[in-house]
Amino acid sequence: MFSKKEKIKSKHRSFSTKVLLTNNCQLTAKQIVELYELRENFPASEHWVDIVLITFLFLEYRRLQLLRGSLSPKEAYHLQNARTPQMMEVVKAEVNKENMLYIQEALKSSYGRKHLMKVLSKINLVA
Repeated sequence: MFSKKEKIKSKHRSFSTKVLLTNNCQLTAKQIVELYELRENFPASEHWVDIVLITFLFLEYRRLQLLRGSLSPKEAYHLQNARTPQMMEVVKAEVNKENMLYIQEALKSSYGRKHLMKVLSKINLVA
């Protein structure tokens, strides 16, 4: 739903447009606006929506990058049909692979091992 609010500054009139999102399809437009007006910090809500959209666009961008690469037919089929949850798993797997390569490289030297131990000591692991 789009919401427009008129702003009047001196002699100039303008409208600010906000996009209001909800997963409750039973609400009327008026109820949605009323609920958003109850929020204490609307700009924070807008920023949250921006982050969600940027994340979605990044995952789609990464999916297209991978599809342009040389893939097996099985991998290409998987990526062509992948949506946001599957792409999140693909990106997690890529990050894990890069982390393992970093660890392997760090273990090759005493400086790398010391640095790795310093980094690992700062991580709060929960069992």
